[in-house]
Amino acid sequence: MPNLLDLLAAHLPPPRYDFGVGDLRGLLPAPYDAFPLGIAILRQLDDDILAGIAAGPTPAYLDHYHAINRELADRSERLAQALREIGHDSLALPPTVDDPNLQAHYLANLAVPVSHKLVATRAGRGWIGKTDLLVSTKFGPRIRLASVLTYAPLPTDSPIDDSRCGRCDDCVAACPAQAANGLRWRAGLAREVFFDAFACRTYCRKISQETLGEAISLCGLCVRVCPVGSSHPK
Repeated sequence: MPNLLDLLAAHLPPPRYDFGVGDLRGLLPAPYDAFPLGIAILRQLDDDILAGIAAGPTPAYLDHYHAINRELADRSERLAQALREIGHDSLALPPTVDDPNLQAHYLANLAVPVSHKLVATRAGRGWIGKTDLLVSTKFGPRIRLASVLTYAPLPTDSPIDDSRCGRCDDCVAACPAQAANGLRWRAGLAREVFFDAFACRTYCRKISQETLGEAISLCGLCVRVCPVGSSHPK
């Protein structure tokens, strides 16, 4: 039997990847609630591409976004398959993308059944920032996320249950949709209390259509200005 953490590291190699394992018991809806653990998968985005965003998403950012989503979908499925092959039932959850064919439930709530950000906070990979981004302790918000739900007997990481943003409001000030009110997240706090996801989505689809010719939930300004994990300090 291979060492399971070594197996994860082989599929999610540093320095561009980070991962952790969270205890999800009692937190997921059916049928996902059968899985006790979640592997949070974080893939770092190119900071130089994000630094080039001044007034909205660029073609380079859009291409990078699509490429990383494809990469994450492939790696998460390969990891889930490797775990299944050694007897541990596992389910890959690819990155959440802005798809016009998403189910009506998503379009009504802008929420998916299993949140990658929930898995990541339970796995100790970061906290939720003031504009509802997962702020990774390693990469800041310059990431895309995927998850693998599993029965594999992996050691779990300590969850992060509170914001570490402090008084920083850089992302709030940078948001052209004015979707954030500056309140700090804590585990269990409804997103609507501190962030208007519909205002964000409406603006993102408008600006991406104008600048890229594609209506997609992509802006990037709050990602660019966050000081956590940035290689481009102000």
